[in-house]
Amino acid sequence: MLSKSSSSTRRDSDASSTFGPPSDVKRDDVLLIVRFLQITLILALASFADYAIAADPTILWSTNGGVYDGVNDLSITRDASARETIFRTRGNDPYVLFDLVGSHVKQISRDDVLEFQYFCPDGVDGLQVRFGPPFSQVAIDLPGLPAAEAWTRESFRLADLPDEMSRRLRNEMTNRIRIDFGRRNDITLRIRSITIRHANAVELAEQQQEKQWRQRLQKSADTITQYYQQSFTCRIDSVVAQTKSVKVTGIIPNATSHDSKTTFLLRRFGPTVGASGHQEETAVPITPDRDGRFDLNIPRTIDDHVSGIRFQIFASDGTQVFPVSHAHYVGDFGYENRETFSALPKLHAAKGLTCVSNRWTADDLKPLGLKHGTVNVLLAELLCSQPGPGLQPTLIHGTQWYVDERRLIGLDKRVMTAVDAGMRVACTLLVQNQQQTQGATQLSALLRHPSADPTGVYAMPNLIDEDSAQRYVATLSLLADRYGDPKNPRRRVDHWIVHNEVDYGWQWTNMGRQPLPTYMQHYYASMRIVDAAVRSRNPHARVFISLTHRWNVPDDRPWKTYSPRDMLHWLVRACQVEGDFPWGIAYHPYPQSLWKSDTWNDTSVNDSFDTPLITIKNLQVLDRFVHSQEMLTRDGKLRPVILSEQGFHAPAGDTDALKRQQQALLYTFDKIRQLPSILAFDYHRPSDHPNEGGLMLGLRGLPNEQHRLGRPKPAWQLYHAIDTPAEDEWRDSIAVPSLE
Repeated sequence: MLSKSSSSTRRDSDASSTFGPPSDVKRDDVLLIVRFLQITLILALASFADYAIAADPTILWSTNGGVYDGVNDLSITRDASARETIFRTRGNDPYVLFDLVGSHVKQISRDDVLEFQYFCPDGVDGLQVRFGPPFSQVAIDLPGLPAAEAWTRESFRLADLPDEMSRRLRNEMTNRIRIDFGRRNDITLRIRSITIRHANAVELAEQQQEKQWRQRLQKSADTITQYYQQSFTCRIDSVVAQTKSVKVTGIIPNATSHDSKTTFLLRRFGPTVGASGHQEETAVPITPDRDGRFDLNIPRTIDDHVSGIRFQIFASDGTQVFPVSHAHYVGDFGYENRETFSALPKLHAAKGLTCVSNRWTADDLKPLGLKHGTVNVLLAELLCSQPGPGLQPTLIHGTQWYVDERRLIGLDKRVMTAVDAGMRVACTLLVQNQQQTQGATQLSALLRHPSADPTGVYAMPNLIDEDSAQRYVATLSLLADRYGDPKNPRRRVDHWIVHNEVDYGWQWTNMGRQPLPTYMQHYYASMRIVDAAVRSRNPHARVFISLTHRWNVPDDRPWKTYSPRDMLHWLVRACQVEGDFPWGIAYHPYPQSLWKSDTWNDTSVNDSFDTPLITIKNLQVLDRFVHSQEMLTRDGKLRPVILSEQGFHAPAGDTDALKRQQQALLYTFDKIRQLPSILAFDYHRPSDHPNEGGLMLGLRGLPNEQHRLGRPKPAWQLYHAIDTPAEDEWRDSIAVPSLE
């Protein structure tokens, strides 16, 4: 989640001459050299980690390469049980020295791929490389490793090694390397599962086709951008889904409805724009009145779903069909003759919790006085199109599906636990990335986007293949019916968070490498499907876009990560063009460093819309942003914000860290009570988790045999007290930092 900032070149006390890129390397090779140095860095770090040799027996890499020689301001720990190596910076000049052995370069094929996994919530920025000896004051700067809050797979193609650099290394013209880890103290980098293997057929083809592929994707993205910027002569003003019909109103100026043209309405679905993806069989002729206005009632059956459906005006001149308006989504739903949930009291700065699981009971959680909570929902295996053991046949939109009732009952328990404990429930909708999920079935592959890279923990849903799109719609309809039924108030869900941290999509909602317009067009289509499904059952349901605290961090991973600010601007524009809907923001304002709870000391933040990060310290920036005219709903209302995931690191045995965790909680509530847009603060997480890379964010310690829920930390008792008279007693005993 964290940003990266470039580090200035540092002076080196043992420098006596200058080494940089070889003087006879062409300027055009600089980017290739940088890429090679990234590879060199990981090969050097691999000296401390286990190699996982690929099954191909022709791989020629041994474990004695890159000999470790010395460190400064850096500790290196080997965790044999976890098969990983842990690097921790211990000062402002951390570096490590290695020997480079030229023969190793000879042993690596240019068609090989280096893969590894790393965990580093802070990211490693300002990496620098120096060759020697002697070493230089001038270093080669590398982009470093982006922040990774889960074990993240990274890969480099060794084909990027420039011929000239390869020759120099083979001839051992320089035989030592110094790698500097930026200038930040207390950064932890974990490395494991380093593999060198031959590129597979797909990767080899990608190397040959990447240029054409990038051009094709950019052209598609430009088409999307042009569509949202385009002006049309016709327009659709509203689309209302009623029980027996869909009502579409709009205007067709006389200039476009003369005798040589016919105009008609087409039903659209999915992330297509422009003339593509229209369905002539859904054509409805339009006959406007004298003023050019039209008002159509299109009949629908009870099985005719409207999730993700939009309508668009097309014209025909007898030889071609072309769009003459933007598309418009179904934005309103008639609730005539139907019982629905009543509105609940409005939330503001409500105390909440993430990860409500079946480990917890309502009695465990009630004493905390929680008003909001989030439950994760794995979508891929809830239903399928074929019968099987334990699957219940269910008719959804006129199609027979087979539902895994056991999984739904487990989800029921989590939702009912939260409701019984007094919480308004949010469900975070996650699409498993099959290649990342051990033991995942073919069902996962059917639902995830076909371009999803296995690096991602979760994926974007597949809305471009008809079978997958129908399954996604049916899954959302199943959830909307089950958790929007007023006859079952204990299963009520009002907030639906669409996927996870989409600005850091490469890790948390992977769709492969995509330009922002393409990525957002698919995400937006997914949001509209969820919105139509849940709001057609429950008028108080709302969908939320999930974002990290990387508000305006320069995009250092092109087509992999995106700016939350840019994404929100894009979403607003799409709603202006294709019809608004009442979405909100699920923001994750972790501290600048996840390892440090003192968010009031964050330095990479400011009080402007250009701030790189939005953390608790400058959360007022987000509140001001949603109050801006651009961000208001079509009827002038404020878009809600849920702080749906953030926590403060505090190892159970660290007295100072435990106190800072308490201070951070009170500091946070002091802040959010001043911000009208904040509905809730869902603390992450109730108990420490062993698989969060060493982060100990829980209000309780790690669960064990003696403590089913983990031993309570002082913050657990403090969280009890927040929003009660006892809060002031805690405040008197803790030096809570004042707000700026």
